[in-house]
Amino acid sequence: LHSYFEISQRIDHQYGTQCPNIVGAFSNAQPLNILFTSRDFHPGGEVFYEDHYKFVGPSVGIRGETVAFPFAQLSEAPFIYISLGTIFNERPEFYNACFDAFGDTPYQVVMAIGDKIDLSTLATPPANFLVQPYVPQLEILQRAALFITHGGMNSTSEALLYGVPLIVVPQHGDQFLVASRVVEVGAGLMLPAAQA
Repeated sequence: LHSYFEISQRIDHQYGTQCPNIVGAFSNAQPLNILFTSRDFHPGGEVFYEDHYKFVGPSVGIRGETVAFPFAQLSEAPFIYISLGTIFNERPEFYNACFDAFGDTPYQVVMAIGDKIDLSTLATPPANFLVQPYVPQLEILQRAALFITHGGMNSTSEALLYGVPLIVVPQHGDQFLVASRVVEVGAGLMLPAAQA
């Protein structure tokens, strides 16, 4: 917040502009406001009834990159998918806890761990786990029975699109708000990281 004021004052002084205050910066309504979620998922969505608010749903499209994945190793049964996203995913204690929780169970588990983690900090994955740096998430979600996620808006929206129930383990920022909303709309549960 302090940085915002310093930067906005510097810009205003240098360019003769008038930056909005912090409230204006976050509630900057315009003649047309496109919201990439549903009215039902947006907190207080029922109050955005004017025509200049358009809820268009998540912006989900074909990914530009190709991610190799051993689909042949997946059973026909739905599976558990676990991912903490691409930014705050260096959590070996979380992944090891997942090995303990779901290892040697009847469930198949697909787990994406990113490419920043030191693999020596991970236990040996149980036989029922497929552990990859990255997975083709849209294709995985179409077959998953449960998504254990950090609660990023993109991942959450993609899971909701495919009707996959969520267990949200928020890591940072708006993920706590997203997790709360998932619980409020009945799409899943929230598990604090300290309890995971």
